Amino acid sequence: MKQKRKHGRKIICYMLTLAMVFSMLTGIMPGTSLIVKAAGTAIIMEGETLKKGGSEWSVTGTEWQRLLLLEDGNYQLQSDIYPIASIKVTGDVTIDLNGYGIIANYNKVQNTSVITIGDNASLTLIDSRAESDDAVHNYYIDADGLGHVGEPTDNTLETKTFNGGYITGGQGAYCNNVSGFIYSGKAGAGIIISSGGKLDMQGGTIIGNKVSETSDGSGDEGGGVAVGNGGASFIMSGGSIIGNQSKGSGGGIYLTSNCTFKMTGGTIAYNTAGREGGGIYFNSNTVNFEMTNGKICNNKATKNGGGLCFGNGEPIVFNGGEISGNEAEKGGGMYLIGQNDTVEINNISITGNAATQYGGGIYNGETIYLNGGNITGNTAGVSGGGIYINGFIYLKGSIEINQNKVDDRNSNLTGTSPSNIRVFIQDGGLTNTQPIGIDPSINRISDSVSKSITEDNLNQVFSCDDPAYEIYLIYNSINFREKPMSVTLSGGNNATITGSTSQTNLTDAMATVTYTANDGYYFAPFEDIVVNGVTAKRISSTKVTVSGTPSADVTMTIPDAVEKTTSSVTTEPTADTTLKYDS
Repeated sequence: MKQKRKHGRKIICYMLTLAMVFSMLTGIMPGTSLIVKAAGTAIIMEGETLKKGGSEWSVTGTEWQRLLLLEDGNYQLQSDIYPIASIKVTGDVTIDLNGYGIIANYNKVQNTSVITIGDNASLTLIDSRAESDDAVHNYYIDADGLGHVGEPTDNTLETKTFNGGYITGGQGAYCNNVSGFIYSGKAGAGIIISSGGKLDMQGGTIIGNKVSETSDGSGDEGGGVAVGNGGASFIMSGGSIIGNQSKGSGGGIYLTSNCTFKMTGGTIAYNTAGREGGGIYFNSNTVNFEMTNGKICNNKATKNGGGLCFGNGEPIVFNGGEISGNEAEKGGGMYLIGQNDTVEINNISITGNAATQYGGGIYNGETIYLNGGNITGNTAGVSGGGIYINGFIYLKGSIEINQNKVDDRNSNLTGTSPSNIRVFIQDGGLTNTQPIGIDPSINRISDSVSKSITEDNLNQVFSCDDPAYEIYLIYNSINFREKPMSVTLSGGNNATITGSTSQTNLTDAMATVTYTANDGYYFAPFEDIVVNGVTAKRISSTKVTVSGTPSADVTMTIPDAVEKTTSSVTTEPTADTTLKYDS
């Protein structure tokens, strides 16, 4: 029995020794889980030779379409690589950027995308070193809006950083070489997705890709990513699309037709488009679009939709995320116009966007169901700092639409002629805690369905942006009417007053009020006093008038007439009293 016990103790000691050695070698203590992640087939640059799995990665294809094929499997970059042809994904592929860059060789790679996802192929893009301190890269946006990895030589340009690996240097593929694109021109400088292809972007950065202009100027879409028709899809849950350009539309992303884009995370920023959709563009009623998280910020379009431009699409759903700091001529944050059946905005923050003309936050030319969100701090040059409406909009829930401006005046919810605008409150009513600013151009808001607006809560739910108008409720409809103005004058002591100093219910010009200084008094010089369209003017040393058409209630203090003194009186000579010598 003693021998058995002794033998058992030896086995236990032996096992403990093995466990200690294991923990020393791996750093994992006994009892913890060990997760082994396959690094995948290595892709590395050795000198000027690009290798995959230890062997030279050879180029295939024709002179017009040179390709580096990537078959089924997991791959990991182990250095920066400089491919001399487009990397074409032909199966189910995962690429771990591992903190390194895929940098198109400008001298040898022209008129192609950095990565091409083939018909019905799929690419999952990850980065296992995204949080590593040694995988932080500097970048800057040049004066033309294109991103560059590295530090600028121009010290006026801001240096920014991103983490992890990246894809850069693409110029866009000719569309006649890629299925899913029916127009001429080029597309998808960073990544282009063929019919049935799929991109699952979980990490990495697509930066500094530019669709160079074709000779006839046609096409040229999708600086960062272009998604073809025929069921192609792009799912973005992480990573960034930064500083890409297109001469046409879709500086960051271009969506064709019969395709899907879903954004649950990541950032689309600092992209530019020569026409529409600085961040994202699509123009088809068969695009399935949904955004639940992530950021679309600081993108620019020359024409419409700094952040996003949707010509058509179904369905379009926003359940969360942020759209901020984007710029365009119309629709700084978002431009929606076409034949969409529904645009559903349930919860999103649209802030700090700018339009030089209409719709700082949103330009709406169709039908929006606005069920929640925050649309604040946007600006427009002409009209609609918050939302410019040229269609239908349905309101419900907790919505914040305020602090949007045109110049220095409020411009929150406004639009074109009343005949083109319809605003409805949906069943369930509004629960916003701050009044929604509305403009008289809307004409009226219908509450015939929810019947939740009453005289008691009207001014808690809505406020009028134009101080010359007021809102009122009649038959479950919020309407506008000119607001009667008042003028209240004070001061002007030591003078005789002609006219009323308290005038109310004014819808036109006020009755002129005249102040005439009493004997022995005068009005000292002063600049015209102007308050909300009413002006107090010093006509002479003894007379002041107040007149004008008030644009809002006026409260004004008229300077008092002051007593004359010797020094305040100037006497002009009536004859020549100079002594003369008479010989």
